[in-house]
Amino acid sequence: MTIRRTKRGRRDRRQERRAARRPISAMHVERLEERQLLTTGPELVSIQPNRGDLLGEGQVLNESPTDLTFLFQESASIDAGTVPTNVDQPLSTDSIQVWRSGGDNQFETAFALTDFGTDGAVVVNFSAVQVGQGGNFVSLSFSRTTDTDAPPVRIDTVGKQVFVEINQSQVVSVADVLAALGVHPTASQLVQGTVVSGDADTNLSAVDPADYSPVQLRGANAAVASTDINFGNLLSVEFVAKTPGPEGNGIRVDIRGGDLGPNSATPRIFVEDNRID
Repeated sequence: MTIRRTKRGRRDRRQERRAARRPISAMHVERLEERQLLTTGPELVSIQPNRGDLLGEGQVLNESPTDLTFLFQESASIDAGTVPTNVDQPLSTDSIQVWRSGGDNQFETAFALTDFGTDGAVVVNFSAVQVGQGGNFVSLSFSRTTDTDAPPVRIDTVGKQVFVEINQSQVVSVADVLAALGVHPTASQLVQGTVVSGDADTNLSAVDPADYSPVQLRGANAAVASTDINFGNLLSVEFVAKTPGPEGNGIRVDIRGGDLGPNSATPRIFVEDNRID
């Protein structure tokens, strides 16, 4: 009787010998770096008005609520110093700010017009990016430098204050200033500027910033009145109440002509309650 080796048997033995010659690899577990999420501000869970259901994203209310309850996550740490204390006089540091739209369902924005002391050669309208009365706190302070190594326009921000430094050793136009504001990461989130009349290439290097700085944005949700004082298209004056909201309504400005004498070049102003003469 003859016993023959099969091909399958020879193949299995070859694989066993090869496996025996291979180095044994030990399992190695590498400890990964521990990572923790950075601490963030309080997480808002819901907003409950005094009437109706919880407010949803994009929901429109046609009746003004008299009370809003803000619910945060249980572990939230709230700084009491940032909680609003006077809803009639909001502050830029208030952690919660609520604004309403007007009768046309549009939110007003704070704004300011300036000619940069150029006697009308150019007029720029600065408007707040944030809608509502929160934009009333935005201001632009202009200064100058003669440092030849400095950029044409240097911009910095602190809170809602925008600081613009103009290099007078170079020719800096209004367009240069607006372009610098538009690309600045924080200033562009506070204010935007557009030329409403005049030449955007007007040189600001020769103008003293003290003639027009600071530029304070106002007018959001504030009473506004305009007049040409009987000058037609030659003049337009806009009066804006400093106090926003209903408290600014009803202010009356009476302008009269009179003989104040040869030595009086300035008008006389009298104020009584909400009336200005």
